[in-house]
Amino acid sequence: MQSHVPNTKKIAELLGLSRATVSNVINGKGRVSKETRRRVEKQLAESGYVRDQGAVALKTGKSRLVGVLVTDISNPFYGNVISDLESFLSTAGYSTILGQSYDDKTRQAKLLSELVGTGVAGLIVNPSKGSTAQDFDIPTKRQIPTVFYVRGVAGSSLPLVSLDDKAAGALLAEHLLAEGYRRIAVIGGYRGTSTFQYRLEGVEGALKKIGTKPAAVCTGPVSEEFGFVEMRRLLEEGPHLDAVIGHNDLVAFGCLRAVRDAGRIPGIEIGLAGFDNLTFGRVCDPPLTTVDVRHRKIGVETGRLLLSQIANWQQELPVSKLEPALVVRGSTSKKSN
Repeated sequence: MQSHVPNTKKIAELLGLSRATVSNVINGKGRVSKETRRRVEKQLAESGYVRDQGAVALKTGKSRLVGVLVTDISNPFYGNVISDLESFLSTAGYSTILGQSYDDKTRQAKLLSELVGTGVAGLIVNPSKGSTAQDFDIPTKRQIPTVFYVRGVAGSSLPLVSLDDKAAGALLAEHLLAEGYRRIAVIGGYRGTSTFQYRLEGVEGALKKIGTKPAAVCTGPVSEEFGFVEMRRLLEEGPHLDAVIGHNDLVAFGCLRAVRDAGRIPGIEIGLAGFDNLTFGRVCDPPLTTVDVRHRKIGVETGRLLLSQIANWQQELPVSKLEPALVVRGSTSKKSN
């Protein structure tokens, strides 16, 4: 069967030009008259020509594709990070291939193999829960630049861009204590992930200073539904709580819904706080106290580190921990009421 995929040879034959002339127009190189350039560009458009990036990478040894793995793109926080990351890489001349692991190590391994197989220039990975350094042996052994974002992996020397999660956990807990809350629960997040581990350590450290500890720690999905279900269970079964820290804003939104359904007053009877500073947190009732995790800076800094590693794979790149910022709103207003 004859191929209908247009290439430079076919375009050149149709126009009665040399293949080199067509290539010069495509690559913006060499001396080509305005009229010849116009004819070539017109024929390229009519033929549906698309540059074969795989062939370019094979010829030059340089790919312009970056593989990006995320645990769940439906989470607005990750959507924001990926948007800023993609914009940064695009400006630098790179395109992204996105894959979702759904926090599944097996799926993550499959996606990593497929991305490495396409010949990507680098990888940007939000590791699945339970990931180990050995899970990234393939890109490491092949010297494919790889940067983690948001979550790190214990024992791995790969660079990481994340929030200073321990400081963020302490920041929220200290704020709640200053507002007069004492029986504080932590809901959402998976043990075995750096974000959960460090945020919990921050909360526990702040509470330890006044001789107490979290009233409850409920691990699980970082979703609105999980926050709702766990908050409802705690309200029904105990322990008696007066504040909750959700692993992210989505979990906190679910907790807020459960508190209202139980006839309790959010912010006064039960304080609520989260992480991420999602836009909806400003307009819910009451507005949600949260930690700004600097999603724009995470996206840009992750892209910057990857490009630096592509330029010099052997250089050592540090862990980049961004400083959290507390955003106080009405969901933690016990003291002022």
